[in-house]
Amino acid sequence: MNTAEIQAFAEGFVTDPGGGFLRAEAATLPELAGLRFFDPPLTGYAAADNRYYLSLVDNEAANIDLAPPAFWLREARTVISFFFPFSERVRRSNRKGGAPSLEWLHARVQGQQLLQTFAESLRDRLRAEGYQTLVPQLDERFWQNVQPRYTDAEGRTRRQFSTNWSERHVAFGAGLGTFGLHGNLITEKGTAGRLVSLVTEAEIAGARPIGRDEVLPPLFANCTMCRVCVKRCPNRAISEPGKKSIPLCFQFMGTVSREHKALGRTLHGCGICQAALPCEAKNPARPGIRADKEA
Repeated sequence: MNTAEIQAFAEGFVTDPGGGFLRAEAATLPELAGLRFFDPPLTGYAAADNRYYLSLVDNEAANIDLAPPAFWLREARTVISFFFPFSERVRRSNRKGGAPSLEWLHARVQGQQLLQTFAESLRDRLRAEGYQTLVPQLDERFWQNVQPRYTDAEGRTRRQFSTNWSERHVAFGAGLGTFGLHGNLITEKGTAGRLVSLVTEAEIAGARPIGRDEVLPPLFANCTMCRVCVKRCPNRAISEPGKKSIPLCFQFMGTVSREHKALGRTLHGCGICQAALPCEAKNPARPGIRADKEA
């Protein structure tokens, strides 16, 4: 597959009436049936020996123990990272603040399921072409730890709120954007959306992957530090760059999850710090650039 084919394949997933929209049987309210989760994605490519990825192996400062692409796939050559922006309807629904909207929570839960299905389908396409490919976040070796810091059976430290494959950092290394004060990635289509990535031994025709020694932009280059996200955070979890309180963030999302569980719903998330911001649907560091909105 080349870059144009991969982009078309991804866009087809978000506009497919059979999968890119909220099914009636999954909707918590009848009027939410047919909700479109995402707009067409941005796609970034990185060489598997990207030096930035290697810098995140056992990185105490970033609280990450990223397993490099070669860990997931021995002959890895390329990392493909996607940013799927939430649709205008999803974003608009979460601008009020206070508590996350049902539209946003459905896009977070059922939308993430769609992205996993997309990633598996793209993986299978590349495998059919003869290239070993996998999706790290769906691999049995993938881990996330939200428990207090501990040492595993192999003597490795598992930091709290850490992971061995961070989609945000992978996307940064693939040139999709930089970080914001809120801790999310700010792309050319904003920050409100979801990320997913694959590792493959294929070299994608037409791609210009971020190479091993390529200089990446400053971590917060796309953030204007307007501090709107600080004011919007319902649990005051955001303060300074790189200092977002993950415990406070998780505490609030846990409350949201429990409230919906009491109503018989399996919904979780928040996203208040991604809506009603200058960076919601565009890169605010580039005045004049506007993200396309659905009618």
